[in-house]
Amino acid sequence: MADARAVYELEALGEAFADGEVEIALADVEADWRMPTFYPATMTMGVFRDGALVAYAQVFKDRAEAMVHPEHRGRGIGSALLRFTWGVARAEGRERVGQTISEHEHDAEALFRIYGYEQAHTSWVLRADLTDAPPLPVLPTGYRFRDYRSEDDDHRLFELVDTAFQEWRGTGSVSLGFDNWAASSLGRACPGLIVVVCYEDRIVGASIGVDYDAQSEGWVSQVAVEKRHRGRGLGRALLEESFRRFWALGRRRVGVSTDSRTGARTLYEHAGMSVCRTYTRWTKELGPASATPPTEVPGSAAVEGKMHRVRSTQNVSRMCMVCGTENVAGLKAHFYELENGDLAGIFQPLPEHQGYPGRLHGGVSSAILDETIGRAINVLHSDAWGVTVELNLRYRKPVPLNGEVRAVGRITKDSSRLFEGTGEIVLADGSVAVEAFGRYLRLPIERIAGQDFDDGQWFPDERETPYEVEI
Repeated sequence: MADARAVYELEALGEAFADGEVEIALADVEADWRMPTFYPATMTMGVFRDGALVAYAQVFKDRAEAMVHPEHRGRGIGSALLRFTWGVARAEGRERVGQTISEHEHDAEALFRIYGYEQAHTSWVLRADLTDAPPLPVLPTGYRFRDYRSEDDDHRLFELVDTAFQEWRGTGSVSLGFDNWAASSLGRACPGLIVVVCYEDRIVGASIGVDYDAQSEGWVSQVAVEKRHRGRGLGRALLEESFRRFWALGRRRVGVSTDSRTGARTLYEHAGMSVCRTYTRWTKELGPASATPPTEVPGSAAVEGKMHRVRSTQNVSRMCMVCGTENVAGLKAHFYELENGDLAGIFQPLPEHQGYPGRLHGGVSSAILDETIGRAINVLHSDAWGVTVELNLRYRKPVPLNGEVRAVGRITKDSSRLFEGTGEIVLADGSVAVEAFGRYLRLPIERIAGQDFDDGQWFPDERETPYEVEI
């Protein structure tokens, strides 16, 4: 728990920067970290500068969280942390990983789009201001409120909540399990704010409240009603009783979160709550274990810049604009397979490759990353070929024209028909100038180049191979 406050302060800073308001509380971070099967040593990654935490990521099951300090963005740290989350999820056998972000986190959205994430669902924070003392809710005949009995009720509450939530969980999304749920949900709840509704002595509905006294706000973290008892106003009654109990504690504002999978937004709005924040869940489908990046944070070279051992040199061609050795207007690229599994490309731009004066043309940057990512499949399969079907780029900084251009790429998804990858152009100071996501269709070289392709078109790079390269 020693780093929990630093993580909380970083997350709070990021939320304030994006939304102008902080939703997270220190208790939220501590509750997550108390889950028995959450292992910070393997499921979290921190990036420090001068002893201060400037970026953080964690992965638990298929749920990732990542934040980069606003003053340290644009240096490839976010890209590196994304790849870290993929590696953790794959190591656990997950087929996908996702992250939920605010509608105002435009940098994160752009990064997700580059790396092939897709929108999954929308979620909302709703709030109600309590201006008058809420009345005692009326339950249908046969139903009654009773006091929550710590420990005696816990397993039944979990069964109720987990069964209800399982109805709308997506494919591949899994239950936390009782122990993790108890640590995360009950661990931060107030016993007096756990509302229980019974029918014939069986718990059929419940809401779990958290008192964020530092923010003078009550929070309803979970509401669930057993399926056969729905449609009788129990959900509304649970909310109203929660409001009444928060009022008694002096809280004059109550919040709740729900998403588009549940259909519960209408319930909250009918209870007088309104949407004040919107979020989107972004999900990435992951490739098989063979495409898993190394345990060391992938792309860490893009964070700091460092030397990487060269494992081998890839072939080049005669007239390709990127790697052609005889193309007088080409980039004369070298491609090196690195020991960390990435592919590095080193390019020699000419004055003819200029966009604005002194800057590499953005189209040339696109060609560099397309080639680097597309070739990265040969790190895994030396005889594989493919053609580009999708390429998304984000231009962060201008690329100077007066020196070598260095890029790095890797494969993030590898299937029998398609492969995907990401890459970056990295400047001399280690910052990322351009980043890209590419998707490629596997094809035999005969279908791509016809009968014109022979040994004279694809041959070993005879230039000297360095022992290591800096990326």
